[in-house]
Amino acid sequence: MTDDLSRVICIRCGEKVFKRSINIKNLHKYDLSSKTAYINSLMKYEDISREVATSWAEHGLYDFCKEKEANCPVCSNKLKTWHSKLCLKCGAKIEVELEG
Repeated sequence: MTDDLSRVICIRCGEKVFKRSINIKNLHKYDLSSKTAYINSLMKYEDISREVATSWAEHGLYDFCKEKEANCPVCSNKLKTWHSKLCLKCGAKIEVELEG
């Protein structure tokens, strides 16, 4: 099993997750009928552990992870994304630290 994958920050939720490395030749083999079926087919065809397959499923194709929200530190307006660098309401520049 190949679990020596690096981790990256999920742009949707901000969590540190396994970097996806799906073999394009296997795309037609995945069972997309449910999250469990998708995880099982990832494990089978990509030779990865359940932990990695679950991470790929939750933070990849289906986006099961909860979207992180953020507000402007100046005007408190909800930002378009948690990693926005500019408030669209007041124009404030925002510093975002992405852990890596």
